[in-house]
Amino acid sequence: RNNKLSHCGHSGIEIEVGDNAVIENNRITDGKGEGIAILGGANPTIQNNVVTGNRVDICTDTGSLGTFIGNTFNTGGLTTVCVVQ
Repeated sequence: RNNKLSHCGHSGIEIEVGDNAVIENNRITDGKGEGIAILGGANPTIQNNVVTGNRVDICTDTGSLGTFIGNTFNTGGLTTVCVVQ
């Protein structure tokens, strides 16, 4: 919560495992990868984040999503598959 990440060479924040993770009130900008990458886990809460200027701002590889409200992003979204390597 409450992180400011910019110009990351890879993803800003990744969820790989675990249930009910919370990504909230972050500013993730101008990265070369995904701003927020949901790669695993169940029912994450993603709210009130500003995620802009990344290769893909928000992506998911899981169909199990919890709360997704109040986020500002330009590219990607809940139906965009991640390309994290």
